Amino acid sequence: MCEDVQWAGLPHKDSGLAPLGDSALNACLHLLFHVPKFVKVLEESPHSCVNIECVFCHLVRIWGAYAHGRINIDLNSALCKIIPDPQIFETLMFLISMVHHDLANEENIDDSPILQIFGGELRTETACLKCGAVSCQKEQLLCVQLSVHHNDVQQSILDVVGGKKGVCEDCGKHSGKYTFKEISEGPRFLLLHLVSANENCSTLSLKVNETIQLPKGLVTTSTQGYKVIGAILSNRMAIVRCPNGNLVSLQDRKAKSFSWAKFLSRETGSTCKILIYQRLLKEPTTF
Repeated sequence: MCEDVQWAGLPHKDSGLAPLGDSALNACLHLLFHVPKFVKVLEESPHSCVNIECVFCHLVRIWGAYAHGRINIDLNSALCKIIPDPQIFETLMFLISMVHHDLANEENIDDSPILQIFGGELRTETACLKCGAVSCQKEQLLCVQLSVHHNDVQQSILDVVGGKKGVCEDCGKHSGKYTFKEISEGPRFLLLHLVSANENCSTLSLKVNETIQLPKGLVTTSTQGYKVIGAILSNRMAIVRCPNGNLVSLQDRKAKSFSWAKFLSRETGSTCKILIYQRLLKEPTTF
């Protein structure tokens, strides 16, 4: 069962968005418009301003049209002009970071809806077995970058967390330092940026796991389960889970159904650029 069941009461209609050339805006918007907590922020936030470059205000206007099945190229184009980079990951993180900036509490920058939705914590502990140097570092986590060279997403995540040996900066001893990383606070919605570890991207064969687990660590005492709810495949195409649980592929103006079997196949996984998983409360059900 997903932790977030707040689609109830939120207007939604799967429709297309006006083509914008090579911009990745449409694919990123399709993904964000299928995150219920993000939509709830668009629907209910009291934020308003007169700044023509306020990204959140642009998103509210685009969502208003999208939710009622309307396509307005002027709304999309206005936001597209503000975005500095046409690439998928950069565009998505720009949108998320700007909304965080627009809605953050002036007295506490960490108090914003964006961090409540996508925010997590990465904890890194290091200890040298030779000289005894110990350190602990915590950093905000909005997205996990996976260097994909395994057969599935779950195995690739295990490369990000866990323990590794290395050279100690204090004493210079090889294999003396032990570094342990863990996602000590898992976000409600986990964003994964897939980067091929092989220069020949055509050889990448990745299986999208329907569910994944963030492993136990030094701080976390239990595993955290997540279920996939969407992906960005290209600048103009996203696959997302609808409020009724079905999948739909969205490519600019086109919207059509998409099977779970095809979504979880290696054929689809090999083209994924961004994946998004939703945290589970208990053991997942199988479609």
